[in-house]
Amino acid sequence: MIGVIAIISNIMLSSQIEKYQQLIAVENNAVAQIAALKLQFKTHLEGSAQGDFDAPVVANREDEIAEMSAAIQVLSNKLRDE
Repeated sequence: MIGVIAIISNIMLSSQIEKYQQLIAVENNAVAQIAALKLQFKTHLEGSAQGDFDAPVVANREDEIAEMSAAIQVLSNKLRDE
């Protein structure tokens, strides 16, 4: 009986570990994408300091960063709730 409980425990633990690994992978990917967007945004702002300012592009980048952050939060919550 103890062996069966141990096996079930291990299966459940493995499942939780797999979910956390997925969560970490999603968060790492999202962080990398956000960092890339922020770098593009910063590069664009530096260009704007030289007179190449394009307000709609800046607004779009801010929107992309906000959407990406919201999507990360949703995925994180979904994986944590499972």
